[in-house]
Amino acid sequence: MITQKIVKRTIILLSFIFISVASRPQALPIYIDGTYDDWENAIYFQEDEQLSGEEIDFLKFTVANDNDFLFIKIDFSNEIDLTENNEIYLDIDADNDPATGWQINGIGSEMDWNFGQRFGYLNEGSSWEYINFSDIQLRVLPTVTCTSFEIAIGRHVRPNGIDYLFTGDTIKLCFTNYVTNGDNIPNQGELFTYIFDNTNVEPAVPIFIQKEDDDLLRLMAYNIRNDFENNIGGLDDPQRLPGLARIFTAIAPDIITINECWNTTISTALNFLNTNLPTGNIEGWYANKNDGANITASRHPIIQSWLVHPERRITACLIDLPDIFKQDILVISAHFSCCDNDITRQMEADAFVSFMLDAKTQGGNIDLPENTPFILMGDLNLVGLSQQLTTLLYGDIQDTLTFGPAAPIDWDNSDLEDLISRQTDKRMAYTWRNDEGSYPPGRLDYMIFSNSVTDIEKAFTLQTEVMPQERLDLYGLEESDTRNSSDHFPKVADFILEKSSNIETIHKQEFKLEIYPNPATECIYIKSDQQIIFIKIYNYSGRFIHTEKVNDKNFRMNSSHLENGIYLLQLKIKDRTIFKRIIVE
Repeated sequence: MITQKIVKRTIILLSFIFISVASRPQALPIYIDGTYDDWENAIYFQEDEQLSGEEIDFLKFTVANDNDFLFIKIDFSNEIDLTENNEIYLDIDADNDPATGWQINGIGSEMDWNFGQRFGYLNEGSSWEYINFSDIQLRVLPTVTCTSFEIAIGRHVRPNGIDYLFTGDTIKLCFTNYVTNGDNIPNQGELFTYIFDNTNVEPAVPIFIQKEDDDLLRLMAYNIRNDFENNIGGLDDPQRLPGLARIFTAIAPDIITINECWNTTISTALNFLNTNLPTGNIEGWYANKNDGANITASRHPIIQSWLVHPERRITACLIDLPDIFKQDILVISAHFSCCDNDITRQMEADAFVSFMLDAKTQGGNIDLPENTPFILMGDLNLVGLSQQLTTLLYGDIQDTLTFGPAAPIDWDNSDLEDLISRQTDKRMAYTWRNDEGSYPPGRLDYMIFSNSVTDIEKAFTLQTEVMPQERLDLYGLEESDTRNSSDHFPKVADFILEKSSNIETIHKQEFKLEIYPNPATECIYIKSDQQIIFIKIYNYSGRFIHTEKVNDKNFRMNSSHLENGIYLLQLKIKDRTIFKRIIVE
């Protein structure tokens, strides 16, 4: 047993700021996505000696900020679940006054947050007020057990609805594990001071929602939430249908997996899709519902389907793609078990790996042609042990007696890829949010795919309530659409698949369009084999810039009046609208 803490740490003093801020500012464009690469330039941190705590051992925390958030990265020597079953507290002296707030570790804490129990207190002298994560805009990733976590807290929050939490630019903070022989960082008697850097951090570059090439395959995973109180699903709920229709129309996917469809029939789903996303052919959309809870819908025929596990919500569908693609695609729609049910989720992960290993070999339940692209997508509810994600990516089956030996899953015997997609207008990667609950937003919805035979052109998660009005107007969306439609957000990816070798003879394009040069300087040249009716120009944030009426097949557009940057061209050509991205330098 360790009886004495041996402290080795770096104390960041105010005097250091004037040396480092000019070349290495602490205002950073941090992405809360659980990958940590963007923390490399963060210089304000506090270290703790390893093994100074028994059950949970703090190693280090790092602090940064942008215009809207205070960011903290916390590192542990052992893997933990930060938002479940622990007594880890974060205390913040938000006014840098040790005489105000809760007295702890030499600071006066205006706010303390209990991560494991998911509640906090706003401390004002002798008055304590309970607060929820939504009161401070708390964001934490990853949602599975890990040794490092990214935390965001809003800089401009008013937890009590009246007073700002942060009243100045200087704060102090500390972490404490309130158990016997629990760890502290910094140690008792030491202080960590942080000064917000108000250098402007450019907002995240918005992601264009439109698919930018017709030869890309767009997939969307969406848990549309069943209303259990009223026993009604999203596609059966008249109040949610208008918002869902706007979301589906704006995204315009080719293949969709929809979770929580217990009460939704295939005919209801097909009617919704054919009404809002008509395919233009007599067959319309195709749909499958094998496991009673998930619906897989496709613009292309579904050749065959399998239950990955007879008792779980996992269905695989082989989809007949157009002849321009060399291979068809296997889409596995899944809705793993929720909440603290790690045992069942591990079984589901083992079952997926076993199914795919069988698909790669001759004989058994399923035989796929070699190099058939496949993707596991849906609400995987990965909120507990990280082993489940490890199994899905690396083929690390845990119950080998039932599901067979572990092995790499991809066609080249490599690992699968976990597609982490940020939101279109925000540096966040969470896909689920319920401000009325106790859990902070999390990454619950996944796309895990065979990256040896396919690639991603673009991916995003759509949360309309963080989009500016001009971006909403561009896509025909409303601010409340995703919030009112579900507690999950649609997760979208455009896949690049290998083309057929005889693509020139079988790819019957309705028109040809050429836009050059890209990047452009003085002029943009546009050539089409059909009449162009008009061209609209939007900047990258979605603000309308200009309209050009054309009525010709070829057009020379002056771009010298445009500032350097990325623009979106909207072209009306006969009976279709096309979006193309152009860079102006």
